[in-house]
Amino acid sequence: MRFRRQWRPKQTFSVLDSFQNFPHGASPYAPLYRDASGNLYGTTAYGGNKSNEYLDGSGVVFKLDANGRETVLHNFTGGLDGGNPYAGVVMDSAGNLYGTTFQGGTGQGQLGSGAGVVFKIDWSGRYSVLYRFTGGADGSGPASNLILDAAGYLYGTTAGGGTAGLRRGV
Repeated sequence: MRFRRQWRPKQTFSVLDSFQNFPHGASPYAPLYRDASGNLYGTTAYGGNKSNEYLDGSGVVFKLDANGRETVLHNFTGGLDGGNPYAGVVMDSAGNLYGTTFQGGTGQGQLGSGAGVVFKIDWSGRYSVLYRFTGGADGSGPASNLILDAAGYLYGTTAGGGTAGLRRGV
């Protein structure tokens, strides 16, 4: 069976949101997650809460509803709650969102400001940190999307840390 894609030169595109740094975030690098109702969920790596120590903000998790209205679900501080989410979010069947931040949390990250976190925003909007990377054997700087399997387990990777290349004695 052959499939052929048709070219449609008269398609139009619409801007759904324009991220203006504060308070809505800036630099949405990651793919969006779309739920069954047509809502879009995503992250921005910068912007958001300008009252933190970082001049450009530490990013946000946002929702764009089917009518194009943006809601900031969490403003990262760059502290224990994490900061700079370069990856997007995934959603479980109960409506909980999961994601990672590249920095913040505890430990020593690649840029010296925490090794990143795994977070959850439950269906009611409550934010919690599920895991704080130490920058050691558990890694640092998660920067790619998580995978959620059918049993509810999360899988992901980190950009740094780990045990590869470590030598024990000579």
